[in-house]
Amino acid sequence: MKKLCVILLLLAMLLSLVACGGKKQPDMSLMDQQETSSGESSGTAQASTSSVIREGDLSGGCHYVLSSNGELSFSGGDITENLKNLDVISSYIASVTTVRAEDGVKLIGDGVFSGFEGLQRVLLGDSVTTIERNAFSGCTALKEVRLGSSVASIGNRAFAGCVALTGLDLGSSLSSFGTDVFDGCTELSSLTVNADLPAHAFEGLTGLKDVSFGDRVTRIGSYALAGCTALKYISFGAGLQTIEDYAFKGCSSLSAIRLPASLQTLGDECFAGCSALSTIEIDEGGQLEIGYSAFADCTGLKTVSLSESVTKVGEKAFAGCTALEKLVLPKSLKEIGYGILEGDENLRVLAYRGSQNDWTKVTKHKNWNSGLYIGVTEYNSKL
Repeated sequence: MKKLCVILLLLAMLLSLVACGGKKQPDMSLMDQQETSSGESSGTAQASTSSVIREGDLSGGCHYVLSSNGELSFSGGDITENLKNLDVISSYIASVTTVRAEDGVKLIGDGVFSGFEGLQRVLLGDSVTTIERNAFSGCTALKEVRLGSSVASIGNRAFAGCVALTGLDLGSSLSSFGTDVFDGCTELSSLTVNADLPAHAFEGLTGLKDVSFGDRVTRIGSYALAGCTALKYISFGAGLQTIEDYAFKGCSSLSAIRLPASLQTLGDECFAGCSALSTIEIDEGGQLEIGYSAFADCTGLKTVSLSESVTKVGEKAFAGCTALEKLVLPKSLKEIGYGILEGDENLRVLAYRGSQNDWTKVTKHKNWNSGLYIGVTEYNSKL
């Protein structure tokens, strides 16, 4: 009986082992293959989402490719034809969201992309040197513009009416800048400038808040940013030599400026009417002449201490600065004009860092103190 029980127990154990061994285990290699296959399929699907709709050549040897993702790219030659007049492209213009100019494109022609109302991005390669007038005017959806490192010339009204454009870096090669280039660009709030700025360049851009000038900028032209009423921050580069007449006149939100030691000329009325201006700093080490009415009607100024770089203070330089209480003149001063503090009835201290004998050597207009109201005049001041 015991032998029979043992035999039955052994048979039960054998049957259990057979049952477990008979189960089919997952084929991991097959699953890996399925996952790989699935990944490849997904990547293929993504790649195939953008396909070529139109492709061909323009006059001058420029090759274009219009893709289903809204990108219109060019290579091999200048873009000079008005694309709205080309039947093969004109019906797709509303769907173009990106324009890309690649190797071989040197010139963006007169009005070639004007009125592309769906265009959002412009990407220009380093071969592009010239953007002609009205090239992108009226592109009301344009938000992003990347200029290549070689853009030297931008024509009149090239980006006029691009009301969605918010910021732009003009690059370091720019040497020719047309009129009204950004006329009507009301949302343009930030600019980086690395080349000399011509007259009237950004005049009246009321949305502009921040401008940064690189070290290669030596001159800022007359009226360049006049009337930019929202402008709050300006950064000047170490190479700046001249700020011409009226350059920042009427920038009523500007609160502080720091002028580099390299600056030699501050033009007539260049900061006149900057009513929020409360701080003026001038780095020492140079020779600066301050022009006629340069800071006139800056009603936010209370204390001004001119550094030992200033050699001339022009006529009526601080006239109409009605809150001004103290003005400190440097020993480096060689010439002073008349009426520099005309109408500044709150002035209490006019200080000079040189001696009284030094003061006698400063060239003064015969009516230099016209309209001056002074409670105290100090010499050898440490203020």
